[in-house]
Amino acid sequence: MNKRIAIKIMRTQLAKVESSEKFSEIANTWQLQTTTYVCNFFGENSSEYEWINHAELRGEYKADPIPFLNNCIETINNIGLYKRPKSNFLTSAPNWLIMLLFPFIFSAGIAIGKYSSDLQNIELRRELKSCLNSLSNPSDKISDEIKYPDKKSIQ
Repeated sequence: MNKRIAIKIMRTQLAKVESSEKFSEIANTWQLQTTTYVCNFFGENSSEYEWINHAELRGEYKADPIPFLNNCIETINNIGLYKRPKSNFLTSAPNWLIMLLFPFIFSAGIAIGKYSSDLQNIELRRELKSCLNSLSNPSDKISDEIKYPDKKSIQ
């Protein structure tokens, strides 16, 4: 829901109050609807929700809810709507699990890094060994050139 729709809904609630000659006839349904809207727009911990939720006990909503609705419209217009925080794995997991999970992930990362480094070292050793073997045992072509230098010029 966006700000424009919320303001339209609050203006509809305001129109219900202003158009009704006997507000006491629609007061119960109006308060139920308005309480639901205010809870969705401002959240359960807002002062607006507290006022509308406890207004029936004080009898204030029967007297004049128009300033309250105007204030709600102004607040929505200036601040915007309440957005419930989204939860993820870290916010829903207990703290002890997180405390155990981070060292495990850190240790696993070190172990994987060491393993991949060891594999690279083994490959480098094999390549070095093959290079050393090629230097200590010259190929047939090189040895032929050394043994028969004139053969190259003949061809």
